[in-house]
Amino acid sequence: MIQPGYFHLIGETALIIPTIDEASPTRVRVTGLPRGWRIASDLQHGGLRLANVRASVIVGGDFRVLNAPNGHARIAIRGEWSFSDQELAREVGEIIGAQRDFWGDDRRPYLVTVVQQQAAPNNISVGGTGLSDAFTFFATSNARAIMITRTLAHEGNHTWIPGQIGGFPRDETRERGAYWLSEGFTEFLTGRLLVRQGVWGLRTRRDRRGSALPSRLRHRSDKRQQQHHCRCRSDHERLRRRYP
Repeated sequence: MIQPGYFHLIGETALIIPTIDEASPTRVRVTGLPRGWRIASDLQHGGLRLANVRASVIVGGDFRVLNAPNGHARIAIRGEWSFSDQELAREVGEIIGAQRDFWGDDRRPYLVTVVQQQAAPNNISVGGTGLSDAFTFFATSNARAIMITRTLAHEGNHTWIPGQIGGFPRDETRERGAYWLSEGFTEFLTGRLLVRQGVWGLRTRRDRRGSALPSRLRHRSDKRQQQHHCRCRSDHERLRRRYP
């Protein structure tokens, strides 16, 4: 996505990647940006391999870039929202930090980008793609922070599930048999983990589980209820790429 005031690039869809060993050491440089533009990427650290570039995001332009107070994540966001940048940065940092503490992982750079998209009137849409060290969100301006952070809480656990606790079938015909682990167990663990780590209370977990349901199931009698769509890139497609 390239616009006059900003750009949002996902590695494998925007960059020319050579056909060499995916483990090859790699460096990425961005130059010639207009004065005053901010840039953020999950490639802004050492130890990169070519595989990291393929599953990466680079944004630049009129983005606001903030660090989470606990240091576990950064956000790059543009546009006006119903929530503050600081609120989102705090919640993102708490979620990523709690997951890392639970799994015993060290603090590593993690980036969340949020860009607005258009939708039909009275619709709310939240979608995104999980990458190596980042998650990219595309949402309508009327989306609430809870919709973004609830999705991140689930998707963030895919850093470990299923790749670190059993893997993902290489045979596409066997994929469906692994969904109980890759999706079912991930969803089961997400809420429990965040309650255990003190990020969510029991009431918050209940409310956020309800917010994940389509509005037609929660408000069948109210035809004026806004429609809520959550569309993330197919998890099994992304997991197959991440854990070949």
